[in-house]
Amino acid sequence: MTLHFDPAMLARLQFGFTISFHILFPAFTIGLASWLAVVEWRWLKTGDETYRDVYQMWVKIFAVTFGMGVMTNEEYTVNYQTLLEIKPPALKSIPPPKRHVNEFVEM
Repeated sequence: MTLHFDPAMLARLQFGFTISFHILFPAFTIGLASWLAVVEWRWLKTGDETYRDVYQMWVKIFAVTFGMGVMTNEEYTVNYQTLLEIKPPALKSIPPPKRHVNEFVEM
């Protein structure tokens, strides 16, 4: 049995893959940012080098996940803009400023 994917189906698969990671990376980044704030506070309050080491290690992971969240947002925004040009009925109710606020908050 051979599978024949048309370009529309491949685009949907790519979009689904991208948006699933766009959900994961920002959620992880938000939680990690809060945890990093607590670890840094503990380091500054106690002066314990263990907290500094933990903070230094996890801040690198935070930078990578933040970057991946931004990059998946860029692909999501490009695909979403193309979808809005078609103007299906379900998307007519979303105001354009919401897109700009979303991009600003995630940058």
